[in-house]
Amino acid sequence: MTAQIIWDHPGAIPSFSSQPTVFVGYLTPNKATTFSLGNSASNTFNIRSLEQTLNIQGIWTEVSLPVKSSGPLGVVVDFGYLFPSNRTSEENYNLNSSGFASRTWDTRSQLWNLSVAVTYHFMPSVTAVLGFRYESFMTNYTDYYNEVQNTLDFNPNALAGTDFNFSGYIPFFGAVVDGSLGSAACFKAGVIGFPALPGSFVYNEVINNPSVPSRYPSYMNGIKTSNEFTSGYFLEAFGEVYTPINWWASVGAFIKYNGVWGRATMDVNTNIWRDNLNSFHNQAVATFQRSSWIFGGSVSASF
Repeated sequence: MTAQIIWDHPGAIPSFSSQPTVFVGYLTPNKATTFSLGNSASNTFNIRSLEQTLNIQGIWTEVSLPVKSSGPLGVVVDFGYLFPSNRTSEENYNLNSSGFASRTWDTRSQLWNLSVAVTYHFMPSVTAVLGFRYESFMTNYTDYYNEVQNTLDFNPNALAGTDFNFSGYIPFFGAVVDGSLGSAACFKAGVIGFPALPGSFVYNEVINNPSVPSRYPSYMNGIKTSNEFTSGYFLEAFGEVYTPINWWASVGAFIKYNGVWGRATMDVNTNIWRDNLNSFHNQAVATFQRSSWIFGGSVSASF
């Protein structure tokens, strides 16, 4: 059914309709989620580069609330949240001296996003989309094992404080195509993206906690860096097939691809944690990549 708002003056009878949809599916990696630091990220610890690798996956839930007017304009609000099932990350170090080091981390991760978009229906089956998305991805590294130390010294008493946090402030544009598949089903497909990755990240890592005078209780060997990405991209594509089960509800199946990639060059603060005593600054190149597929089902209602 269609809700109507009727104005007092003649001829102004705009109508608005909405078809909120709930999506539930399984998110699986297309490529592993990685964060890396290279080009002498930490000469202090004999580290030439490091990379964290996390195959993030789990149950993806999403709620989409589109509002269409009787004219060509509309608005869509969308919220998605991941309940992760993978809780380990592999970290590998390339050392300035020959050889490598590595360790496996237990992790706690969180991924969610919120989007608001304006739509413009400019052709019978094509709708343009212009919007903004806030995306949050966080990983806390809580404990490690399977370590290969080589010349590094991993201190199990210095675990607190290793984490990665990405916050994306991403404008996007794209298009959606919709239509019918005979008399029993409909389809919808679209793509949105942006040729950059506006957003910031923070990465902190503790290597060890050396023996130091008691007057420096917060002294730790580690890496501490934050910056905004200077290049990158955001891309999302989706497809859905759905069929009505009565006059107001539909069920369907969907597939979605989502990918982000960002790169930044910045200084890395090493050798000191929480204090500014004897810290070292080395230039590094940071990259972040996350790429995944979601497969699942949908339920929608018309108002």
